[in-house]
Amino acid sequence: MIRKFILACAICLAMVHVSMAQCSEFVIDFDLPTYPDSNCTDGDMTVCILANVVNTEGSASWKFCSVSSNGTFCTSIFNTNDKESHTLCVAGIPCSESVQFYIDCWDAPDAGGNYCNRTFAQSTAALPVEFGEFTGQHVRGEIHLDWITLSETNSDFFSVERSENAKQFESIANIPAKGFSNLEAKYSFIDQTPFEGQNYYRLKEVSQDGSFLYSNILELKNERDAEDSEYLVFPNPVNNTLFIDAPLGNIQWELSNEKGQKLRKGTDLKIDMSTFNTGVYFIQLIDSNGTKEIKRIIKK
Repeated sequence: MIRKFILACAICLAMVHVSMAQCSEFVIDFDLPTYPDSNCTDGDMTVCILANVVNTEGSASWKFCSVSSNGTFCTSIFNTNDKESHTLCVAGIPCSESVQFYIDCWDAPDAGGNYCNRTFAQSTAALPVEFGEFTGQHVRGEIHLDWITLSETNSDFFSVERSENAKQFESIANIPAKGFSNLEAKYSFIDQTPFEGQNYYRLKEVSQDGSFLYSNILELKNERDAEDSEYLVFPNPVNNTLFIDAPLGNIQWELSNEKGQKLRKGTDLKIDMSTFNTGVYFIQLIDSNGTKEIKRIIKK
């Protein structure tokens, strides 16, 4: 396993106070752990935590350490007469491993004086969710998504995010998580209004403490040949009235916005869209057999 340390300036949150006789007075802050490499597709992860050491009296020395099954690793010693902020990142940690971070302080530069205290971070860093498979398929105008978690710790919910370009993502659904589990858990979601053409999906796991991590990105195509379409919806783009040509008989339709929110439904073969805002809409057409087809509409 590759192990490395990365130091950078940071702003920290959770506060711990340390005050010892014959020692300078310290205030040490720790932030919540972050997971910059957390999908664990390569079998390990990188864990980072932010720390801020404030010395309110005299000079001080301190070092930043991590403890895991891979051993104990510490930075070089820092000296401060005022305030220093650093981030410690540890790579090569097994996906299910817990990592404990702490700071040692001395009452003199270069650790040549009195040893003051060892202050641990209030929370232990551990990957909140270990993802298994994340898959999807196109089914008659819908995108069916399925994913598996192998373990969960303190998980709250999964935000299903979608994009047309794999860069700008938007949340289209929130799915409650198990919370705590050492067993395989299965989840699913159906996107009834995917974009025409390429669709990109990812999962954002949000923990109960507000921290989060992302899954890998899934690419799926929503496309049907024109000759396979059972309905003609025109004009598109539409300005005032949208018409539906349904050669196979009576249909029902539901009109939704980009976020999947249902706006209107009916059976008429023309829809007044003059009062709709400019943008993208989706119309789902359902025949008497329950067969569904979704079309993307642009309102001018």
